[in-house]
Amino acid sequence: MNADGTERSRFVRTVARRSDGTKAVHERRFYKSDNQPWEMPRMDLYDTVTNTLSSAYPRVEGVISGPLHPRSRQKLLADAESCERAGFELLPGNALVGFEPTVVRRSVRPSPIVETDTIEETEWVAPALGCVVLRSERKAFSATRELKWSHFIGFVSLRKTEPEASLFQIPKGYREMSPTQVMALQMKQEGRDCKDCDSELMKGMDQGYRERKAKK
Repeated sequence: MNADGTERSRFVRTVARRSDGTKAVHERRFYKSDNQPWEMPRMDLYDTVTNTLSSAYPRVEGVISGPLHPRSRQKLLADAESCERAGFELLPGNALVGFEPTVVRRSVRPSPIVETDTIEETEWVAPALGCVVLRSERKAFSATRELKWSHFIGFVSLRKTEPEASLFQIPKGYREMSPTQVMALQMKQEGRDCKDCDSELMKGMDQGYRERKAKK
């Protein structure tokens, strides 16, 4: 949200996790481009069996895949772990969506974009669920403590049952793409030029993608 309370963008997520640690995250992002409403669906599949991370983009029927990072795999396979996180203060918390005990992680750090800004982040996590984040709040303040923007994520409901197999399937026919290719095609659908496709950030993302593919 913007500082005046208007909505900048909205996400709807469905998270499913199997008993073998494999996790699927289905996300739909709603936003506006040139006052035209758009929806950007995406699926991230963290597969502990094939040791692969795949991100699928239905709008362009593309997928970005590579090996699952060892630390991510270790966390997915853990039934329960310490919820401590570097740079965060650990505090007691209340139950959320029926799961307790819940602990709170809170961090206050300088903004990586504007030096004088401060980012305050609070997360409610459940140790019994592998430290899954049940709710998170992130706010950016100026040097004079003026709220510049805020970001909220939280579960509406949570069930402990073996999820449907279809939630873990990448649709057939999707083509392997680089991050820049996915962005360029999505921008083209919106009638916009991909001005950031030649940026150093996107070049770095493509380079990282190629390096991960080489290790697979």
